[in-house]
Amino acid sequence: MDKTVTFSVGTNGPESKVEKTFTLEELNIESNLSNEVIEKKVNELFKIWVWNTISHSITIDNIHSSNDK
Repeated sequence: MDKTVTFSVGTNGPESKVEKTFTLEELNIESNLSNEVIEKKVNELFKIWVWNTISHSITIDNIHSSNDK
C-alpha cells in the first residue's frame, strides 16, 4: 500500500476546514527515503500548499502605505 500524507488547515469552526490527501508519489517523494528526509520534504510542501490553498488579506483602516498616491 502506498504511503499517504494528509494536509489540513482551518480556523475555529468545522465549516472552515480544508483537507487534502496525497500519496508520496503525487508529492514526487520517493518512498524509499529515510523517514527524516520524507518528513522534511513533506513539511516544506505543506507550507507551499497552505499558501496556495488559503485566501487571505490584511486590512488596516486609515493607514496608507508610502506607495499610495
